[in-house]
Parts: sequence; C-alpha cells; structure tokens
Amino acid sequence: MDVKQMLYMVTIAQEGGISKAAAKLFITQSALDQQLLKLEHELGTPLFYRSRSSFSLTEAGRVYVDYAQRMLEDMGLTVTVQKEYCEDDGSGNPVVSPGYVLAVSPEEGRTVNSGESVTLTVSRGLDFADGAQVPSVIGMSEDDALTTLGKWIDIEVVEEQNAEVPAGEVIDQSIEAYSYADPDEPISITVSSGDQEPGAAEEETAQDVNDTELEMPP
Repeated sequence: MDVKQMLYMVTIAQEGGISKAAAKLFITQSALDQQLLKLEHELGTPLFYRSRSSFSLTEAGRVYVDYAQRMLEDMGLTVTVQKEYCEDDGSGNPVVSPGYVLAVSPEEGRTVNSGESVTLTVSRGLDFADGAQVPSVIGMSEDDALTTLGKWIDIEVVEEQNAEVPAGEVIDQSIEAYSYADPDEPISITVSSGDQEPGAAEEETAQDVNDTELEMPP
C-alpha cells in the first residue's frame, strides 16, 4: 500500500468529504479527487458513496480505510504535511503549481520503518518574499479560493450565514485584494453558508453518514 494514498483516504473518511480533507492536507480538491479516482480505478470498486453534501464509505471503502488506519498505526509513522516554495520552470512559472504535492519524503517506493516520519511537501509556488500580491477570491468557491491562495501558509476559513449568496461562495477576505502582503502571515476568507446557520451543513453530513451506514448490507 502507498503511504500517501492511505493518508489521503483516511483523511477523506475522517473529514467526510474532499473539500475539508484537501484543506487539512494543504492540497487542492482536484488533486485529491484525482488520487481517489485513481485508487478506485486500480481497485475496481468505489470506496465512497457520493451525495450532494457528503461522502460516506462503501463496504469496500470501510475495509480499505480500516486496514489503512491499522497499517499507519502499526508502522508507527508520524505523517507531516508542510508547504514550501518551489523553483521557477524557466518561464516565470513554478515547476509545481501552488496546492499540489511537490515531494514525498522518503521517496515513494522506499521502505519506511516503524517510528519514522513521512513528510508530504506541498508547493507554495514562487517565492516573492513579503511582497506577494493578494489575489481577489471574492465570488469564488471555497475550493478555488484555497487553491488561488496556495502561496499563503495559514488560511483560515470562516462561515457566515448569507441567504443572498450560494453556500460555499467566498463573500469576504481579510486582506484587501491586489494589495501586497507577506504570505507567511495568516489570511482568512469568509464563506457563505447560504440560508443555513454556520455548521448546519456539517451536522447534516454526519446524519447522512449515519443513515448510509444503517442502509449498508451486512
């Protein structure tokens, strides 16, 4: 089993979906979704039931995640996710776009022993020191905003009820767009929770997962 894949799948199961898992892992939603689809293709079976508001494990997914959790625990691995700047590709663009995995240490395919540490390094794009221009993310989806702000080391997401803006859309950002700021300093975005109170969607997700588990065959 690939340690990175195990970590990704366990995190999706723990967070109940791609969006929150991607934010926790400091990678983009599309990159994480591609990893999930690749693994499901390799295994020949879906690992998650998808619904509008949640991801819940299929029976095959439950077996995989349980095994992956045991493997990670038995190996005694410490998994760390960090963000780093990457090199210019020669044309003014980063070799690896912000939000995508830049490196895995130890390298994939190497044997990892109990007690060792596995580090996933995620690209922050090019280093513009403390003078990086802040992009405008208002009006974007939360996932697109997190990707666009991939250079920032610490992104806080705050939910706010706003019936006039669709749930999941960014309605405010803590640093003014197009100003210059230090990407090593925190930045926050405010995301609409639609006509629901903040946190209500998470409660619905938990209920959806519980309902799905009750419907699973023995």
